[in-house]
Amino acid sequence: MHFDRIGLIAVLTGCVLISSVHAQDGPLLLPPRPSTSEPTLPTSPEIVPPSGFESPSHRVDHLLALRPQGKDFSRPSLERFYAAFEETYGPTYRDVPLEAKAELYEWALERYHWTPWDQVLPRVILSDDPNAEIGWHQGADISTWNGALLAALSYKYAVTREPETLEKIARLLRGLHLFLKVTDEMGLPARCVMKTKQGDVNRQFIDENGEEFWFRSDAAKGTLNQIVGGFAVMMLLAYPDLPPEVQAQARFDLQEMAYHLIRHDYKLTERDGKHTKYGNLTPRVGSTGVPFNAQVAYSVIATATIFEGPDEGKQRKILKHMQDLRGKHHVYYESPLRHIILPQRIGASPFVKGMNDRNHVCNAAYIGLFLERYDAVKNNRPLDSRFCYELGRTMYWTLRELENHRNALINFQWAGILNDRELFPRVLKEGEYQQTVEQVGRLHADGMEQLRRFPINRFGTEGEEAESPTPLWVDARKRHDAYLWKSDAFQAWQSNGQTTPTHIASIDFLHAYWLMRYWGLDR
Repeated sequence: MHFDRIGLIAVLTGCVLISSVHAQDGPLLLPPRPSTSEPTLPTSPEIVPPSGFESPSHRVDHLLALRPQGKDFSRPSLERFYAAFEETYGPTYRDVPLEAKAELYEWALERYHWTPWDQVLPRVILSDDPNAEIGWHQGADISTWNGALLAALSYKYAVTREPETLEKIARLLRGLHLFLKVTDEMGLPARCVMKTKQGDVNRQFIDENGEEFWFRSDAAKGTLNQIVGGFAVMMLLAYPDLPPEVQAQARFDLQEMAYHLIRHDYKLTERDGKHTKYGNLTPRVGSTGVPFNAQVAYSVIATATIFEGPDEGKQRKILKHMQDLRGKHHVYYESPLRHIILPQRIGASPFVKGMNDRNHVCNAAYIGLFLERYDAVKNNRPLDSRFCYELGRTMYWTLRELENHRNALINFQWAGILNDRELFPRVLKEGEYQQTVEQVGRLHADGMEQLRRFPINRFGTEGEEAESPTPLWVDARKRHDAYLWKSDAFQAWQSNGQTTPTHIASIDFLHAYWLMRYWGLDR
């Protein structure tokens, strides 16, 4: 399926409206774009690419001279640079402009975290020895956070149109393909791939060129959710500009991930036929886990339906399941008068375990709404009001539960969806307008403050966890968490001041920051 380039902010006009009162007079969080007579994909000439620390120019010369150079990947050299960077922009890391932080974090990610096999490791080990090489660190969910990074870079490309960002997206897609390739089970991603056997990364793969890899399989539902979420954003925002061979590989990989679910009755399944421990995505109402499954399963199948893969037979089966999930069962939403367990309220359920699952279920609903907006505009049709309301209930109830948890990513997703003049009146009931606008104002402020509080120095510290009676900002939490938005905001980190050699990639900052920029929430 061919589809046009999507631009910056999804404030889309010209589609058939629910009613003139709702669409034209409903409250908006930001000033609307001028209306046009024809449906158009979103554009935003107003927002300019970030300047980062390339302005003013005297800061460039000063900071570039202090950057670690050549093969010096040592911790001391990077810490000296971090200190100089913060001093230049300070007096504290909270005072550093967000665009400068984003550029710094991406530079560090590029220099220290990209592997020769085109994947990004959330954690690496840096020695005190300037002649030592980077220590590649295994992780439980590396492919998961590579999916988040794919989304972040795709949002950035939509904002900046930088050719180098597009090149990074292509590189990351090659690395994501390797996660799928090593398991030798089409459509099943590995959690981690390394060049050496270590810990539970203990299954061997040798490619067609004789290159040896070791991997950990046992993908969870969250693994697939985050990877496909990254693919969805990439297909919406960057795909048309990628080289043809990268496009073909992306369409193939996406189709295979969806078809794997269908072929194995929505259970992630290893090559030997064994189901993975946390990979049951059976989308039927019946238990607390199943409504969560329904949100993720719909997101995967919907993405693969809108962006067709190369195999027509598989695509027909994917389309059939899409029609089943959306038109027959409505597994992401159940009438309160018919069921006790409501999938749309699962993100606010006390039975859901922690922020990790709430983050995944909200991400899945957000992607579903984002895809609906795109598909409606592309096919010159009105938004499906019933669907938008039903899937929107997931975000509505999840944010009611998490509004004090300072989760910048989820906060910005909700603000972005409601900033769309077409989605706002379809996602909310009229009686919810004012309270939700007020809520989103608080959520947006919390999200921006979280980004400001991300420390410049990204080395972990020794210490211990402690419970907090109140939600915490990022700088009071465990810095060496691989991805902040999956973690409990009430978990403090009591550091003893000792820095560890573990350096953390700021994928979580980049994901939230560029999503925020894409929706124009920095205005």
